[in-house]
Amino acid sequence: MPQVNTPASGHAGPVPTRGWQWQSFANATYLHRLQHAFGIINARLSGYAQCDAAFRALPGARTFSQVWADPMVWISYDPGNVAGRFGATLGNEVTITEYACRLGE
Repeated sequence: MPQVNTPASGHAGPVPTRGWQWQSFANATYLHRLQHAFGIINARLSGYAQCDAAFRALPGARTFSQVWADPMVWISYDPGNVAGRFGATLGNEVTITEYACRLGE
């Protein structure tokens, strides 16, 4: 399962790139929402054939289940709060904006 960048994790995300930031999840409410979302993903999407097929069609040809099981994938926080801007990826680094976090699980 991906790891979450928290102050205790010691993970140093990438430097800000093209307006995106990879910071630790320090807001307890947002961290709780993220953990709840992980539970939903584990219950509904992990091993789901259509989702795996869609991911396999992307560059890298890994299924969603393979990506989700990869402990080298890190989820970080981006303080951006612009409507319609949800997050970004950079290799195995994923960042989720404050805007997306405010929407809930």
